[in-house]
Amino acid sequence: MAQSSDARAARARFQDALGKLLPLRISLNALQARTRRVSTVLEEVLENEDDLRDMCLTLLHNNESAFEVEEDMTEEEEDAVELVETLIDVYDARLDGLLDRIEQLTSNIETTQGVLELTLDNERNRIARLELLLSMARAIPRHHPPRTPSLRTHLSPRIPATT
Repeated sequence: MAQSSDARAARARFQDALGKLLPLRISLNALQARTRRVSTVLEEVLENEDDLRDMCLTLLHNNESAFEVEEDMTEEEEDAVELVETLIDVYDARLDGLLDRIEQLTSNIETTQGVLELTLDNERNRIARLELLLSMARAIPRHHPPRTPSLRTHLSPRIPATT
């Protein structure tokens, strides 16, 4: 009986763990999708020179007509655009690192989920085998006497036959 309650407790713990993994996996998938979208936007900004120039807010504020003409930029403007590009590259690299970590965590969750499911399957199979053994034991007829001699037969004194 104790083994059965232990099995039930283990099964409940495994099911509880599986229940906790699902929200984590959903959250990670949502974070992964958002991170990919941000990374895509950053890559698009890096490809568009006008967007990079528009991000140099200090230069825009100091000289509103600085980027209106698409001719050669001054060295200060080029430095500012290069700085913005470098910052975006750093953010993009960090996002790539974050995506890698999210993928690792997702893989770990999937592996843990698989192990828990296999363990639950193993417990289910063990319980099914036990139930099968019990049903087989119940099916053995009880009204037949045992075929082996009883202990009483072996212990009773043999009385020699008198003639």
